[in-house]
Amino acid sequence: ASHAVVATLAAAAPRKALPQLRESTSRVFRGQMKQLEATLASCAQPAHYVRCVRPNAAKRADRFDAALVLRQLRASGIMDLVKIRALGFPERVSAKAFAEEFAPRADAAEARVRELEEKL
Repeated sequence: ASHAVVATLAAAAPRKALPQLRESTSRVFRGQMKQLEATLASCAQPAHYVRCVRPNAAKRADRFDAALVLRQLRASGIMDLVKIRALGFPERVSAKAFAEEFAPRADAAEARVRELEEKL
């Protein structure tokens, strides 16, 4: 009987609304990571890696310090990669494509070396 009284009192008691909590930094970060993953997944070419670059030293939104970004890109080697790509060299070549391209040349070079060795 006492359980019925407690249940009746609990049901009749007004419920207090929980205070609205700010989103935690962790939750915001997870949300941003999910957005980034979705953006990368929608790209035509799959991303092999992601480099993070600070747009400004003050860490403020809508501010872009070109000199700071350029220093970071140079220090991380991205500018060298851009130069190499501009020269027409591919970023990645599969082992199969590499072998198909260079194996015949390697065989010919090896045969030439044997030929020269025999003459010595």
